[in-house]
Amino acid sequence: MSAPPEPALDVRLARRRTARRVGGLLVAADLVAQSAFAGRQLPVGAVTGVLGGGYLPWPLRTERRSG
Repeated sequence: MSAPPEPALDVRLARRRTARRVGGLLVAADLVAQSAFAGRQLPVGAVTGVLGGGYLPWPLRTERRSG
């Protein structure tokens, strides 16, 4: 039987995972802002808010289930 992982390791892995998710969200928002409408660019902040607002309930829901 293996020992449970160290808490410090869990925190580092969670930070890396979060950084990847946030980075992906920002890249997706930038791509959508540049290419959603042919010839027109949307403000990337508005697109980030829409995508982030749709993403926010998911981690909160999963945290509530496990916590």
